[in-house]
Amino acid sequence: MHFDRHIHMGDKLCSELLVGLKQAISSLSGGQVLKVTAHAPGAGEDIKGWCELTEHRFLGRNGDEYFIQVKEA
Repeated sequence: MHFDRHIHMGDKLCSELLVGLKQAISSLSGGQVLKVTAHAPGAGEDIKGWCELTEHRFLGRNGDEYFIQVKEA
């Protein structure tokens, strides 16, 4: 899948993971795609939930890789 930025969050848990997502998303424009690599148990649920709360679009996952499309302003 095409992406515009990639961040590697390793085993970071909920709060650190979400702060990392917020910082990375803030550097992208609407419609761009962020690829997140995260290995922590529960990372997928945290990322999906964060997308729902922030209205960014969760595009899916491939193993430990997650794809988020930034919402239009």
